[in-house]
Amino acid sequence: MKVYIIEGYIDTTKINRRVEVLNKEGLNEYCIRYGITLKSYKEENIFIKIKNKIFNKNKGNIKKILNDQDSYTIIKALHILTYARIPLNRRLEYLLQSVKTKKLQELIKKWDTIMTQGREVSDALNEIGMSDYIVHSVHVGSNSGQLIESYEKILEVLKNKLDTRKKIKSLLRSPMISFVLLFAMFQFYILYYYQQVQNILKYMDKEKFPKISVIFLNWSDYAHESIFHTILFILMSLSVFVLFFYSLSWIGKKIIRFIPGLRNILKYEDYIIFFSLLHIALSSGSISLFTSIRQAAEAVKDYKLKLKLISASEKIESGGVSFSTLVKKENIFNNDFESEAAIANFEETTDVLHFKILIEMQQEKLNDVINILSTLIQPLLMLVVVAAIIVFQYAATAPMWTFGSGGL
Repeated sequence: MKVYIIEGYIDTTKINRRVEVLNKEGLNEYCIRYGITLKSYKEENIFIKIKNKIFNKNKGNIKKILNDQDSYTIIKALHILTYARIPLNRRLEYLLQSVKTKKLQELIKKWDTIMTQGREVSDALNEIGMSDYIVHSVHVGSNSGQLIESYEKILEVLKNKLDTRKKIKSLLRSPMISFVLLFAMFQFYILYYYQQVQNILKYMDKEKFPKISVIFLNWSDYAHESIFHTILFILMSLSVFVLFFYSLSWIGKKIIRFIPGLRNILKYEDYIIFFSLLHIALSSGSISLFTSIRQAAEAVKDYKLKLKLISASEKIESGGVSFSTLVKKENIFNNDFESEAAIANFEETTDVLHFKILIEMQQEKLNDVINILSTLIQPLLMLVVVAAIIVFQYAATAPMWTFGSGGL
């Protein structure tokens, strides 16, 4: 199978899409079948594409991808539409009632317009911005007569991704609450508490105060000069807190792959999405193993894993080597025993149920990692909050301790 990037027209509508066919003759047949007036085409070298980190780019035109939640909403509506065999004249009305936002309603109208032209469901989904792996899965299901089953499996994949995102957001909720609490405490000390302390310390020599006390007390004095200074101080301190928080988030994204626990979350996410899409493709019985691997690999986020899988699919296509052999030889899944065993069992029995069981096992591992991190983050955040309280309180009481000991 070869992948071509084509540009052309359907009637007066300009198109730019990826087409997977056997050869140039197959490309010509594809264009004739869908009424495409071909303007230009270019063979896509997927290995080079991945190596150079060029994703979803066709001559600088970047495909805008729908997020998982919007994709889930549309696919769920299409699944019910297909399953219930709703008549075509009620199709648009039903779909518009199924989605709530104006953005999705506009996409549904665009989808219906494309379908009215007699094109495939997968083409319409591609045009409205569905991820490539969803488009491929729907295309496979449509051609194999298993469209409803493909919708169900895609919904399962998207639901797993959304559930994982929800758990990670829940994991990050505690840091956000701690951030808000620290900001509120800081404002309380600066705008109220230190002013009360000032009344006690006004006859003392500030030059002999600890440096941290001088800094906080000066900030408090500045904030109380006028209402304008108060508002300005709150906005400035809020900006600093937000900038600090997002700086930590940015740094965290850069070093996330060096932290074992967080790295495992990304690893299991990639494994789950890869084997889920591999399961969908192979279940149809109409797609070869190497094509299924290549299509599933496109949804993997980890660059190195993606590159290994694409390379493996090309070696399998060339012949003479099995996927299980490559997995062990090139350590594609980092010695993950369950993954290696599932692939070996599939090659021996051709039963895709092995991948279904593997997906469930990987999902359990992912949940365990998230739960462990959640239990570790809570005490660490408590330490940060307690440390901040100690610093704020020390800045207020240190001058009095020094005065009591005769230092002022």
